[in-house]
Amino acid sequence: MMIIHLVRFFLGYVRFRVSGVFIERFLNLVSAKGIHLWGGIRKETDYSGYVLRSQYGLLHPIARKTGLHMQIEEKFGFPVWKKKHKGRIGFAIGMLIF
Repeated sequence: MMIIHLVRFFLGYVRFRVSGVFIERFLNLVSAKGIHLWGGIRKETDYSGYVLRSQYGLLHPIARKTGLHMQIEEKFGFPVWKKKHKGRIGFAIGMLIF
């Protein structure tokens, strides 16, 4: 289980939300495409879940096809951390020395 968390951290993942009427159809199409979602929470006409950063772009055509509105709530993982600390070379050298 720890390995899965490490892989997700290094690849990066996104918490997203879709809103609309046909959420079940959206989830069925996502499953048919082989996209792995986790941590899903359903609230009436909303669905929130997590997906790998590289697979997030594959969700847009499915959301458009089912007539749902989709948005990113938060981004996580090493790529986000790396972008945030891009200009801090001293910080990176200190981490390596430590």
